[in-house]
Amino acid sequence: MICRCGLRQYAGAGLRLLCAIAVVLVSVLAPALAYADYDRSRKWFNSLSSWERRGIQINLISAGFYTGFADATFGRNTYSALVDFEYRHSIFPNGILTGIEAAMLVRIAQDWRNRLQVADARDERAGVALPVPYALVHRQEATERGALFAEKRSSLQVETMAFDGREASLDALYHAFTRESVSPGITYNAKRQDFFVVSGESGGVKYYTLMRNNFEFVSGFTVAWSSQIDDMGSRVAVYMASEVEFFRPRGGQLPSLLNEDSEIEGDDAPPAQSGVGSGSGFFVSSSGLILTNHHVVDGCDVIDVPRFGRAELLRADEAWDLAIILVTSTNQPTAMFAASSPPLGSEVILGGYPLSTLFDNDFKVAFGEVTGRRGFGGDERQFSISAPIQPGNSGGAIINNRGEVVGIAVSKLDDAKMIEVVGSTGANFSFAIDATRIGPFLRPFAMTIQESASGLTRGANSYDKETLVRDLESYSVQVICRRFG
Repeated sequence: MICRCGLRQYAGAGLRLLCAIAVVLVSVLAPALAYADYDRSRKWFNSLSSWERRGIQINLISAGFYTGFADATFGRNTYSALVDFEYRHSIFPNGILTGIEAAMLVRIAQDWRNRLQVADARDERAGVALPVPYALVHRQEATERGALFAEKRSSLQVETMAFDGREASLDALYHAFTRESVSPGITYNAKRQDFFVVSGESGGVKYYTLMRNNFEFVSGFTVAWSSQIDDMGSRVAVYMASEVEFFRPRGGQLPSLLNEDSEIEGDDAPPAQSGVGSGSGFFVSSSGLILTNHHVVDGCDVIDVPRFGRAELLRADEAWDLAIILVTSTNQPTAMFAASSPPLGSEVILGGYPLSTLFDNDFKVAFGEVTGRRGFGGDERQFSISAPIQPGNSGGAIINNRGEVVGIAVSKLDDAKMIEVVGSTGANFSFAIDATRIGPFLRPFAMTIQESASGLTRGANSYDKETLVRDLESYSVQVICRRFG
């Protein structure tokens, strides 16, 4: 840094000393100021609704500032994109968009989409709906697995496709797509619980492939573009990946997933997957501890937590039906706990990932009331609620109207058994583990339910439902159990 002191007649030793001190102060304070801006930007971003956060990321992608998935999650990439945009279009970049800046971002993003004539295309055969830049691809034709969007003179093309998932798992397809013969010149590949991405470059052509579990199919798309339009092609690919929607494919039978001389047979083949189950959980420490049910993770060969990767089972208690798993995470929002059991008749909100196949692994909430002080069979460690617990809700947090966790979802009455025993169903009877009883289970981790408290406690008696749900979603996760055999 060069410190220039305007008038020469004042350029003495004292002034040079002041300049030197200024340089030192700037170098010392700059990191702290940058961190403060990051923290303020994070708080502002997380105060927005999920659809607002995702919308900002989508517009940052369209404007050419963000290259990740639009997942409504704040991180370094989102912060950098916000600041880069503001450096280009704002006087004071701090990672917080003013109303004028937000409107400018929307206009720039929409201008880009208008120039490319972006419009939604729906491919029934592949079960994929995605935005297509019709200024670059003017022709659509059916293929044996989906559709091809291209034009002879175009430097970009898009292909949708679907595979019969009953012939091979997503793991098997990932194994095939990461072979050099299928995807030459791979520069990046990543696999998560329900999707994978493979990208690379070969012969001056770049490509991006996204495949995802889609009912009993595996569906997705590939974007390929000439390296001469690398910025445009990359932006289109990431925009499609963030906006693509999946539905059950319709049409005729798909051709065989693999040739008779399948490349994934033999020693390199992934282990056969004999079962996949899912439940819910929630963070109880910012260092990555997640609380869930024992029966959610019982017998799992692999435990996955979407967005956080592989999880390690640290403790499980069958009698209490509780388990603690660990993922790699820092500064993660955590749940806070109520100091007492919920009163009879009080309102509660249940959050989790029920019926994941039907609801596309989406976070769902249910509202109800505390209907009993004991659980099934008079279990004093539990209480009953009217909010319906569905398969996949197990392990999810149940909160009161102050945002405090009062219970952990565990089960509902078996309707078939109820009809057999008493001649009617047990509608509106679900059970939760009383959160005030779980202190001894958490004690080996040098924490108590009071020490893990954080979040909405600000002295108010209650909060609006939108605020409560947004906070509940911030620390809730889906837990995937995989068994091989």
